[in-house]
Amino acid sequence: MKELWNRIEAWLRANAPAAYNGLQPGASAEAIREAESRLQASLPEDVRACFAAHNGSGYANVFPRFYLLSLKELVQESERLRAMLEQGAFGNNEVPSYARRKRIKPNHWNVGWVPFAHDTGGNYLCVDLDPGAGGTVEQIIEWDHEEGATQVLAASLSTYLAAFAADLEAGRLRTNPDGELEFV
Repeated sequence: MKELWNRIEAWLRANAPAAYNGLQPGASAEAIREAESRLQASLPEDVRACFAAHNGSGYANVFPRFYLLSLKELVQESERLRAMLEQGAFGNNEVPSYARRKRIKPNHWNVGWVPFAHDTGGNYLCVDLDPGAGGTVEQIIEWDHEEGATQVLAASLSTYLAAFAADLEAGRLRTNPDGELEFV
C-alpha cells in the first residue's frame, strides 16, 4: 500500500497540487479499530493500510469524481445509510438483477458495503464485504444513490489503487480547469 500511495502522491504533487495538499495524515491503529467496532465489521487489510496512509482528502478530488472519506466520515455515512435502510427509505431494497450486478447483491443498499470515497452528490465507492454469488469479498463497487450498486470496479482496494496509479502514470488522467481529475 505504501508503494502505491507513493506513486499516486508523486503524480498528484507534480500534476494536481490541490489534490495532493488535500490528502490528510494517516489514521492510528486505534482509530481504525474504533471504526471497525462502530461498523461491526472487520475491514480488509489493504483498506486498513489505506487509512493508515491517508485518513481522507477533505474536498480534494483525489480520484476521478471522488474524494477519499476520513474514517469518521466513513462511519457516519455507513450509519446514515443503515438508518435509511432500516427506516424503509429504499422501499423493498431490491433492484433488478441485471447481468452487471451478478457479482453484487441486488439490493439498493447493503450494510456490507463500506463507503470509502464519495462524490458529494450522494454516490460512493464501496468495499463490498457481502458480495453476490459471483463476486468476491472486498471487491470495490460503485454505488449510485438512484440505482444502487452499478458495477464492480476492482477485486480489492489494492487492485483499484494499482490501476489508478497506472492510469496516472500512463497519462490517462489529467487535471481539468477546476483542479479535478478526469479521464483524457
